Amino acid sequence: MGKSAKMRDMRRQEKEERELLAAKQLKSRKRRKVLTVVTAVVLVAALVLTVAASVLSNKGFFRRHSAVMSTPHYKVTGQMMTYFIYNTYETYVQQYSNQLGIDANTSLKKQNFRTDASWFDYFALEARTNLRQVLLFAEKANEQGVTLTEEELATIDKNVDSADISAYAEKFALTKADLRAVLQLSSIASKMYAQIIGDYTISDADIDAYFAENSKYFKTISYSSVTFPYGENGWYSTASAAKSAADTVAAATTEKAFEAAVEKVLTAIGASADNVKQELSDGKRTGAAYTDNSKFSEWAFADDRKLLETYVEDTGSAYAVYQLTALPTLDETPLRNFRTILLTADGCGSADKAKAKAEELLGQWKKDGATEDAFAALAKANSEEESTKENGGLYENIADGSMTDTFNTWCFDAARKAGDTTIVQSDTGYHVIYYVGEGRRQWQENVKSAMVAQKTDELCREYAETWTVTIKEKAINRLPL
Repeated sequence: MGKSAKMRDMRRQEKEERELLAAKQLKSRKRRKVLTVVTAVVLVAALVLTVAASVLSNKGFFRRHSAVMSTPHYKVTGQMMTYFIYNTYETYVQQYSNQLGIDANTSLKKQNFRTDASWFDYFALEARTNLRQVLLFAEKANEQGVTLTEEELATIDKNVDSADISAYAEKFALTKADLRAVLQLSSIASKMYAQIIGDYTISDADIDAYFAENSKYFKTISYSSVTFPYGENGWYSTASAAKSAADTVAAATTEKAFEAAVEKVLTAIGASADNVKQELSDGKRTGAAYTDNSKFSEWAFADDRKLLETYVEDTGSAYAVYQLTALPTLDETPLRNFRTILLTADGCGSADKAKAKAEELLGQWKKDGATEDAFAALAKANSEEESTKENGGLYENIADGSMTDTFNTWCFDAARKAGDTTIVQSDTGYHVIYYVGEGRRQWQENVKSAMVAQKTDELCREYAETWTVTIKEKAINRLPL
């Protein structure tokens, strides 16, 4: 090939390469433009999805549609679990008032129950433990073909409709549908539990035998205490200095001497009168129960203890001093038995008609001989309280404070005698009441409760061999409380 021909070929090849490069660059610019547009669309879509997810989360959507605990046939959604945890918290607050030191306006996750756990951890554990039993008894109900009747479902609907859930709705977007799911699961488990435990007979002899083996768990003590921390952040720089203070207080042989010694020792290290008063108040305990793995409990509940004895314990960071102000004792408070006939405005047509029927039944009872059996027959035929109707309206071993105010005031009047009757009104309706008399002592009922709890645990262990309870801990820990 001649030189000129080679030159033409080279120029043609260079031209083709330039055109190819230009085409690639144009294509690349178009692709970058397309990618820029696509990326912008994706970012906008992601932002929309994030906002939507946040809105749905705030409304409980994801919690409502995801199970945090489950068995083969039942589940507890995140929303239901949130309800159970918060309800457990509210129950504790009602029982212990402000003694827990929990701030209602601060997340439970940000408040310590102890150094290694928050109050959320504590209440979540309580809820999980209870729900494990609920799920297992619900599975047992499914196996046995036990279901809720239309009347029971209607009662649940009525309770849901009348429930004030505003606080729960504001706290974590609870809806009436969420509450209905909670009540339906709880009700089927409770129905099965009542049938099984109802057949579990516990006699007085059984109670006595169980108590003989576990007596220390049913006695309580009272004591005063004060703690002297030592070390870098303690009241005393050395353990020996803290022990010296503890020994000074432990030498007290009366309650007044104990308080005087505490005041003397604390004043010496700069405590104000208010500080001393607060320490003395915080250190008083009444009705304290035995605690496993506690050196103090082992000492305090020993058979040879004497009133006003003192005990000093080195916890490793402080010296604690205790003075027994009441020896281990049983709660001998008598419980009470009574029968009742409930008549409601809904059931009778109006409140006036309910009251009139209550008076009519009381008059009928007197005509029938004014006996307990006659009252039981009327209760079985007329009471609207399904839980006691079949056994003649009988309530047994009820503690003072367990019933509504008007009901409780009459039943626990010190002058009450067996055979007394009356009619009282409550928020529920009108109650015709027959006082049967005293039942067991409180400590005996506590023993019975412990035996029932032990039986329940045994049943749950048995059921767990058939039905696995799946728990999603991470999902529970994300709940908004």
